[in-house]
Amino acid sequence: MKKLITITMLIASTTVYSFSVSYSNKDSKSYKMDVKLNGTTRPIEFKSGTNGTASVSMSASNVEIKSSCGWTKVDDGDKVFIKGGCLKVD
Repeated sequence: MKKLITITMLIASTTVYSFSVSYSNKDSKSYKMDVKLNGTTRPIEFKSGTNGTASVSMSASNVEIKSSCGWTKVDDGDKVFIKGGCLKVD
């Protein structure tokens, strides 16, 4: 029983939470943008000409993402699109 409790605690302590956003990148260029939460900034990548999901290891219900057009507030699970280097919530 002690082993089971120890293994369960180990798994729970190594769980990584992430912020995910569905995207449609209409540009032929991939982008690495900054994601900001509480003063901490991490990179997020959107691949060229594709639809997909991008995530970053940070637990949040909303963040700000910086594109060439400035900062955009994005909620976890939102769908965004990128055109001309600008990120907008769909």
